Amino acid sequence: MDQGIAGLAAGIAGLIGAGVGGLATAYGARIGAQKTIEAAQTQVRAQSSVDHQQWVRDQRRQACIAVFDAFGRYVQVASSCGSCVRSARALPGDKMTELFTATRELLLVSGHLELWGPADIVAAAQGITRTAHAQHKLFTRWLAAFASDDADAMNEQASRIDSGWEDLARVRTDFVRAVQTHLTAHSLLADP
Repeated sequence: MDQGIAGLAAGIAGLIGAGVGGLATAYGARIGAQKTIEAAQTQVRAQSSVDHQQWVRDQRRQACIAVFDAFGRYVQVASSCGSCVRSARALPGDKMTELFTATRELLLVSGHLELWGPADIVAAAQGITRTAHAQHKLFTRWLAAFASDDADAMNEQASRIDSGWEDLARVRTDFVRAVQTHLTAHSLLADP
């Protein structure tokens, strides 16, 4: 009977060992599954953040392109108006309307950058719109001087319009620099 009890004791010990081993395995599997889920959640959050940053950069890039396009249209119309000023001819009404429309469009698309930032690009775009608006006012003043047949006033406004081209070139350069600084591959990794 001692062998029977010893066998029974060994069987019970084996069952207990198997039970404990099974519990340890189940606990380990549970911990492993939890860690896998946590790692997956972390990866999803990180990927989501990267995707969002890329989306913001794409929106910013599109807004910057819209500013460049609107600025190009403004300069084209302003150049046409400038030709009339240089030859001391009246600015056609449709050209002034086009200039007003181009100025307004530039203001509108530059405002979109305020949604996406960063502050440097927004400030540079605002510099473009302020300068274009100031140039638009100079054309309006030149037209008033032309209508009054005041040669001195016409010359003064023409001179201001000529210097306005330099201002437009400067603010365009400032905008290009700001865009290049924030939309290069290096800064894409650091700044959404």
